[in-house]
Amino acid sequence: MPDNLTDGFIYVSYAHAETAVEDMRLQTREIEKIINSLNEELRVLQRSWEGEDRQAYNEKQQAWNQAVTNMGNWLNRNGETLNEISNLYRQSEKNQMQGWEGVKIGR
Repeated sequence: MPDNLTDGFIYVSYAHAETAVEDMRLQTREIEKIINSLNEELRVLQRSWEGEDRQAYNEKQQAWNQAVTNMGNWLNRNGETLNEISNLYRQSEKNQMQGWEGVKIGR
């Protein structure tokens, strides 16, 4: 791949794309593990809270958990999209290569 990427061409590294997709999936799982661990640690403290404090925390925790779920869904969708784009480029290259295989030089 050239150092200057302003030449108007699109360069696709399938290995990098596949690695990025897997990284997105791994990061999503790690974030979920961290959030679950934090929720477990806070559950002990939460039992001692009463009244408005407990209610306010529950509301915030629900919003936080939903945000984490949304982020995980977003990362997964983007990973799938990147994987699909990579596959489309791969198929396009294969089709172009097959088009040249039929070209004969001479008689």
